[in-house]
Amino acid sequence: MATSDILSRFGAVLLDMNGTLLFGGDRFGPDQDYAATYRSLGGSRLAPEVVQAAIPACYEIMERIYNDPARCDSFPRVLDTLRTLPQAKGLDERELKLLEDVIARHERGQVPHSYAIALRSLARSHPLGLVANILSRKDLWLEEFRRAGVLDLFVVTVFSSDTSSIKPSRKLFDQAVSALPVPRSEIVFVGDTRGVQARRCARPLRRHRLFVGYLQHQALA
Repeated sequence: MATSDILSRFGAVLLDMNGTLLFGGDRFGPDQDYAATYRSLGGSRLAPEVVQAAIPACYEIMERIYNDPARCDSFPRVLDTLRTLPQAKGLDERELKLLEDVIARHERGQVPHSYAIALRSLARSHPLGLVANILSRKDLWLEEFRRAGVLDLFVVTVFSSDTSSIKPSRKLFDQAVSALPVPRSEIVFVGDTRGVQARRCARPLRRHRLFVGYLQHQALA
């Protein structure tokens, strides 16, 4: 069955973000030059080794919490996590915020042009919503959506960093579902994740979930 035929059975589409319509983010490997990003943002006071130590330490702590199902409604903010790090001890608020911005720059990806075109096509037939897990404040993601010309396509955008919750918390899904102009039973959630995480995310929607990786590539590529 064609993707368009599957989606035509539903009244609204609720989309995941990373790996579904935004790609190339989460650049936190050992090859990343965080100090260069820090300097590009106007930072000059911290030694490169301080930046190179603080960013992975913060990310590793948040990743560990992210993967703990018991913490889906008690997820910390980046800035608060940075304040707890031995690697960032004694740093003033300006430097902590610069490090926060470094993390956001490395976390954010891009909306490919072909996906933006497909989103515009999908928005002509379905109200669209977005539920996204991100560590950082949403500003850079809104900026990227504006650049790609897709921000105004969404009836609702729910970013986890606006709250202390992350998917699979029902709170995020309820916020999005309540803003869509169709009954809950007519909403389909489309993402790229299979397996355990997909099953956890399915629970809040109760009915009509699609979590099939190839579906999002057919629908949005």
